[in-house]
This record gives sequence, structure tokens and C-alpha cells, in this order.
Amino acid sequence: MTRTLIALVAAALLALAAAGCGSDDDTPRTTSPTGTSGSERSEVSAADLAGKKFVSTDIAGPRTLVDGSQVALQFDDDSLAANAGCNNMLGGYEIVDARLRWATDPISTAIGCRPDLMRQDDWLAGFFRGVGAEIGVDDDGQLVLARDGVELWLREGTASSGPARQAPIVGTRWTLVTIADGGADGTASSVPAGVTTPTLRFTDDDRAEVFAGCNGGGGRGVVGDDGFAEIGPLALTRKACDEAAMATERTVTSILDGRVALGFDGGGNLVVSKAGRQLIFRAG
Repeated sequence: MTRTLIALVAAALLALAAAGCGSDDDTPRTTSPTGTSGSERSEVSAADLAGKKFVSTDIAGPRTLVDGSQVALQFDDDSLAANAGCNNMLGGYEIVDARLRWATDPISTAIGCRPDLMRQDDWLAGFFRGVGAEIGVDDDGQLVLARDGVELWLREGTASSGPARQAPIVGTRWTLVTIADGGADGTASSVPAGVTTPTLRFTDDDRAEVFAGCNGGGGRGVVGDDGFAEIGPLALTRKACDEAAMATERTVTSILDGRVALGFDGGGNLVVSKAGRQLIFRAG
């Protein structure tokens, strides 16, 4: 079953090539995992995973996880958000022939972390590239991923450490940290220097309060229970600003217009997506 990226999340740059990235060998492994259960795996589909979060419990093979870190995955209808202890990455995904792989090149935040955590980011991104990782569910109900001799077990739930807490969408003031404007290179940018940071707040009375980089105002903002919101039309002030601020404002308002997808990445950031373009906001 194939899921393509409709519009979830986020931003940014996924980078450093791949210490520990998987190979492109497309021969499926037939051995069953031995980690915590040693049981055969049953098949799993994208529909089985949609809306669920998983966190690693064990890893076996020629790789270990950095002490104190965990792998966290969040599956939505059309996208996979992943975190290996540093940056949050997101891309479209698909499951083909019992292998989980990126359907679009993932994008990522660009937080600077310790080198070992950044290398772990690169490894996880590579784990799902190319032919991807074998995927199944063991007899204990854990998700099992396998590639190149590495087997990773994950339970449903959230990470026990790291910035995974999610603030409520409604009532929280969200501050823009990353813009992914749908470029072919899969990169994203932060708010340009000198531009006042855009913000978004959904209110209990179905309004959206927006500061877009130059002008502020609001309009209709109805957050549904289906992972989507209806925004606009927005009425903003009409002040003129420099070109960087106006360009930022045009991007923000073009995405915050109509039906948008809402989701969280592995770091608890709010991802607002529309037509392959994303705005990523942190709480506060």
C-alpha cells in the first residue's frame, strides 16, 4: 500500500550523507528478528500505521543507539515523521513488498546537536532510503524494522525522553521556525534575518490569529478532529515592509488559506501543510 505526501509537515533540510546509511541491495532478508521476541513477523500496511506513534525498545546487529536516545516514528495518512535524538525529519512514505521506504526525499529541521546524534540522524534517514527497511509486527505486537543486519523494535507510544511533548493546538501561541515551500531540492529555510517572526494561534471561538511577518490580523480558524483545519479568509493590516518580510508574508498567508493538514513532528512542533508546502511552528 502506497501513501504519498499530501501535506504534512515541515520543513527543512536533511542532510549529511550517511554514515551508517543502508545499502541499495534489494534482496529481501528472510531471517526473523531475534531481539526481544525471536518470533516471526506478520505483515503490516500503511493503513494499519496511520495515526500511530512508535518509540524504539531494542536494537540488534552492527549498530547501537547513542546512550539515552531513542528512535521515534509518527505515521500520518500520507507522511512519516522520524526522530533519532536530534532533528525531526518528515517525508512521504510507502510500504511496498513489506518494506517501508521514503516516497519523497525527507525534509528535516536543522538543529545543531552532538556529532554522534547527528550521525544517528543520518543513519535513520538512510534506513528508509532506496529499497527501505523490512517491516512487520512480532508476536508481542511490536513493530520490527530490519535492514543490512540491523533490526529495530518499536512499541506503540511516545519517547520517554526528548522534546516530544505536544502542546494543545487550540489556545497555544505557535511561533514559526521553518518554512518548506515545496522546492524540488527538499530543503527549507528559517525565517529570514531581520524579519519579525510569524505566529499563529487558534482560539476556542473558531478563529485564527495570525502575524504573517509584516501584517497581523485574523479570520476563521476551525480545527477539526480529523487532522485538518479550515483557515480564512484572513483580514490583515496593510502595512508595507521590506521585501524579505513581504515575501515571508506571502508564503505564510498562501499556506494558511483554506483547508490545511495539521500534525506534530517528533519534537512536538506543529506542522501545517498544504499542497506539499509546510510551515513548522514551535509552541511559545
